[in-house]
Amino acid sequence: MFKILKYSFFDLIRSRWSLIYFLFYFISSISLLYLGGDLSKAMISMMNIIIILSPLISTLFGIMYYYNSREFIELLLAQPVRRTSIFAGQYLGLSI
Repeated sequence: MFKILKYSFFDLIRSRWSLIYFLFYFISSISLLYLGGDLSKAMISMMNIIIILSPLISTLFGIMYYYNSREFIELLLAQPVRRTSIFAGQYLGLSI
């Protein structure tokens, strides 16, 4: 399970969508700090953006990852590995 978790985690880190996700939040936080001027107002605005967009983006990100790794999951299911460890490793790697 830990090897699958490690593989899926590093596969997600190398993804360009992770970089785009990071750059979006970085640019929005810098622009809020620059335009707002007040740190507390910028933090409140950033928390509102995070509360609204994080569940939506993480759901889409997870669905895209599972769809693109279908062949890898089929290959793992053909090996003598328990299904619970495969899916638990995939889930934990995605959620981390």
